[in-house]
Amino acid sequence: MIIEKNDVSLAKLFNWGKKFSITDKYDNPLVDVYVRLVGDAELNQCRVKAIRASRELREKLKTEGSDERMVFMPDFDAMQDKEIAELIVLNSVKEIVQEANKAVDIPLPIEPNSEASLERQEQYQKEIDDYPTKRQEVVNAYVMGRANDLIEKFSAENRSYLVKECERQIIMARCEEEMIKRFSEWCSFFGTYADENFKVRYFTSFEDFLTLPTEIQSQFISAYQSLDINAIELKKLPEVTQ
Repeated sequence: MIIEKNDVSLAKLFNWGKKFSITDKYDNPLVDVYVRLVGDAELNQCRVKAIRASRELREKLKTEGSDERMVFMPDFDAMQDKEIAELIVLNSVKEIVQEANKAVDIPLPIEPNSEASLERQEQYQKEIDDYPTKRQEVVNAYVMGRANDLIEKFSAENRSYLVKECERQIIMARCEEEMIKRFSEWCSFFGTYADENFKVRYFTSFEDFLTLPTEIQSQFISAYQSLDINAIELKKLPEVTQ
């Protein structure tokens, strides 16, 4: 969480398209492309394709003997009950952090009035600057405490329940990762153009995009994501009355 009360910019709202240079591992330019945010119709296609990919992975993870299950599922027979409990909690960290962010309520420092002394204004600015770190420390403590409580709770459950719950958590986490990965890939595919007028798509097919070397493919994805407005950044913008 970053607070910049006196430094709010609307520039990101208009950063919908830009030129981007793809480089080799030595940072030598390979090609210039033009990237823009996809429209609603293409965005819906990206979502549908990402959800389909998630569903396909879910089915494979539930299938005994599948390559995907062998890769992602641990050998439960070689694990102690507490280790399985810890793995369950590890896969629940995202939810625990979200819970912590909702539960932790630390009031913002009170802004001094316009007649406050310079020293008081300096003190207030320091309190504002220190606020993110102070809040993060409290969130971290909440997360650690909650995680330890859950480990103790799950450790008291029978082994059959632990294995079933751990499988459920792993499948849920892996499918979410797959959905996000595929969504990012499809957005990058649809949003990359060969010309500055955004008329000619750079890739002739999605397969062309997927066959790129990983380090090159990641640059296209990063270029697209750099256009997107992150939820935290949006919260920094002043409220707009409609």
